[in-house]
Amino acid sequence: MDSISEQVKWFIAHHVFSAGDAQDEGITDDTDLRESGILSSLWIIKLASFLEERYQIRFDAADFGDSNFSSIADIERLIRSKLEQAS
Repeated sequence: MDSISEQVKWFIAHHVFSAGDAQDEGITDDTDLRESGILSSLWIIKLASFLEERYQIRFDAADFGDSNFSSIADIERLIRSKLEQAS
């Protein structure tokens, strides 16, 4: 199974950038995805929908706060937290 960070990078590479590899775009787990303009509000919602389906989790309004979708590392922490709550 691919790691959470690999899934997020795959989504960005194949949906936000349309093709290619997120690594080629210089994205690391700590890149600020919002400040760099990589993820707009619309792309965050689309990414959240993808992740909800992939990991069988649900995000609530509070999950879309400033820091949860700022970087791949932040997204991974959020998903791991949701998975722990579900078990």
